[in-house]
Amino acid sequence: MSIPETMQITSEIAPLEAVVVHTPGLEIERMTPSRAEELLYNDIVPMSVVQREHQVLSGVLGSICECFELSDLLVRALENEAARKKLLDAVCREAPAAGRRGELDELLPSELAGILVIGLPLRRDSLASWLEPRGWDLPPLPNQYFMRDAGFVVHDSAISGSMAHGIRHRESCIMRTIFEWLHEGQELILDSDRFAGRIEGGDIIVLREDLIAAGISRRTSAEALDQLGRAMAVRHHQPFTVIACLLPDDRSAIHLDMIFTQIDEERALVHAPLVVGRDAVRCVRLDVESDGQTRVRDAGQLLDAIAEAGLDLQPVYCGGHDTNHQVREQWLSGTNSFAIAPGKVIVYDCNRYTLDELSRHDYEVIPADVYDHLRAGSQNVAIALPGVELARGGGGPRCMTMPLRRA
Repeated sequence: MSIPETMQITSEIAPLEAVVVHTPGLEIERMTPSRAEELLYNDIVPMSVVQREHQVLSGVLGSICECFELSDLLVRALENEAARKKLLDAVCREAPAAGRRGELDELLPSELAGILVIGLPLRRDSLASWLEPRGWDLPPLPNQYFMRDAGFVVHDSAISGSMAHGIRHRESCIMRTIFEWLHEGQELILDSDRFAGRIEGGDIIVLREDLIAAGISRRTSAEALDQLGRAMAVRHHQPFTVIACLLPDDRSAIHLDMIFTQIDEERALVHAPLVVGRDAVRCVRLDVESDGQTRVRDAGQLLDAIAEAGLDLQPVYCGGHDTNHQVREQWLSGTNSFAIAPGKVIVYDCNRYTLDELSRHDYEVIPADVYDHLRAGSQNVAIALPGVELARGGGGPRCMTMPLRRA
């Protein structure tokens, strides 16, 4: 297996060259209805259908760039003894996992990589353990295929997430291990052990090498964005701007990319009620100089704030112009699109009013399973990904992809 040689993300839409995905596995089947909400799901999802839909996504990505599977990268990273020890130190820091450390130390890298994602059941070898209601010493990670949150790249800097929910902490540990292995032991610019606050990749939209839009949400704090802005400016010796959006405390808007994603040089797919409507989110602009000095001010609505920063984006409405369709399709991650190149964007096929709106903006809608044969055609393409069950998991194509490099 080849490995990613470089990381570089200075745009949300530049041609994709390398990306990481995780194919959903047994961790999906180990989620029961009674635990769905605790595991941040709206409902349980069938593994076979989710896998089939996800394989179409992987097929599209594999046809245009290097597409790496998380489990393959994790196995390679765990072959390094120092990386393995550091990851297990983090995962087994507290009971009950601490009591299973010896067993985990004995596993082959491929076995350990699997256990870290699909979970380690409670060993019922005593009366006390037999009566213990807890089923797992290491719970499964059904959110692992939402790659974006636990790790992301800004410019040439790898960042491991500081997750808002403890049940996802192991995901960020896994991504940090992979990033450190890829960076040959160099320290990450920021990681979950050193953040003052919480941060997840779904709240970070890279608009330019010196500009990001970011959500302040249930998942990402203002303290973390302060830290990220200063780190980027100082590291790259140039001013850096963060347009911070104050997202509502609502499950439909857990991340910024659930209401806003850029699709080409001139347009963004948006959830109109929160981006251009009377209840549009308020933004605050943070400008950081190369020496770390900062200025903060109100910046109005999101598209206005981005335009003031030099990038004029016109809105394309998720769900079209009918309010009922907008709300329904935003809930099904209709706004959570993923650009593989300017004007070539992956969206769920279940969001038909969003696809109709893209058609009205001169996008040719193409089924994902034939995209490889037609990719040289229309300049603007909406690649319709089968994703009814993936959408029920609570994320879209952007959530499921973690780009390492764009042209």
